[in-house]
Amino acid sequence: MQMKQNPVISLIALNHNGLERTERWLESARLNAYVLQEIIVVDNPSDAATVRWLRNQPDVMLFESHQNTCIAAANNAGMRLATGQLLVLCNNDVRLPEGCAERFFYHNSKNSL
Repeated sequence: MQMKQNPVISLIALNHNGLERTERWLESARLNAYVLQEIIVVDNPSDAATVRWLRNQPDVMLFESHQNTCIAAANNAGMRLATGQLLVLCNNDVRLPEGCAERFFYHNSKNSL
């Protein structure tokens, strides 16, 4: 039996009615496709179409908040779900440059205590 490895990197983004921005962020996260990464989206609740789209993304772990919380609380919810060794908090309006997941891990491993 092969054991599933925990992800090395957890990419976490917040969303509130920002489907277009979140789609673009998710595309850039997928382009990085670091073999041991997980993608988490914290939805701070959005309209039904946005939530439906997020639920249909097989590679996304979705946390659905029942109230619109502050950024810190939403980030904390995403971090509680994360299982990676390195947590990367993102705004959904950023684009992750190709190869950034590998660079995050490389620089973290070189500078860890």
